Amino acid sequence: MNDIKQTADFLQNVPLFHGLNDRHLEHLAMRMVQRQYSAGQPIATQGHGSEGFFVIAAGKAEAFRQRSDEEKVAVNTFGATISERARAAR
Repeated sequence: MNDIKQTADFLQNVPLFHGLNDRHLEHLAMRMVQRQYSAGQPIATQGHGSEGFFVIAAGKAEAFRQRSDEEKVAVNTFGATISERARAAR
């Protein structure tokens, strides 16, 4: 999604942004930075600050919590996709 209109159209289908008008969606789209992550690559790490807000356009992400015994436990899965759910909601 390299152009503003295409990004705004995508955002329009994300439930969190349903109440925004076109002008607001385009403003948000202009501020977005597209990033790609490899499988297994951390997006954020527990105990460290995170930058920004993530919308998963394709694929999935898992949230893990590291317990006191150092074991990582999956606590949530996101994606596969917000965009698929948004399309289904149309």
